[in-house]
Amino acid sequence: GGMLFKNEAGRHGLDSQLDARGVAVADFDNDGRLDMFVSNANSEPLLVRNTQPTDANWIQFRLEGTESNREAIGTRLRIKMGDEERIGFVNGGNGFASQSTRRVHFGLAEAKIVDSLEVLWPSGSSQTFGPIESNGIYHIVEGRDDIAPMAAEASK
Repeated sequence: GGMLFKNEAGRHGLDSQLDARGVAVADFDNDGRLDMFVSNANSEPLLVRNTQPTDANWIQFRLEGTESNREAIGTRLRIKMGDEERIGFVNGGNGFASQSTRRVHFGLAEAKIVDSLEVLWPSGSSQTFGPIESNGIYHIVEGRDDIAPMAAEASK
């Protein structure tokens, strides 16, 4: 009947009757699947953990500015895998009553390696890294030539 969307909240366990005010998206358990934290008015918040089975690869980056702002807000990342290219940004804020992660997350589907990563900092400087293995969280500091895997174990 002219509907473009179907309400699937119940099927995914998201059919709460609470008065939700904000949603923060982050990989709270470091497993490569984005989870949600929902703030509610006059009630406890909800942590909705993404447990969807997947074989898809992913990669995340936590940036730290030195010449740019310390949280690296506004930094642009461009990854290349073969002929594919994706762009992400460090987000400084979104929504109401919540704050999503400042890590930049990329879903990689079948790609096991990111051939190259270009980081364009708000200061105007840029860095290039690669190749980088998928399914990890990496820390990048503005001006340093290395890219370090973060010691973040997936929660079960």
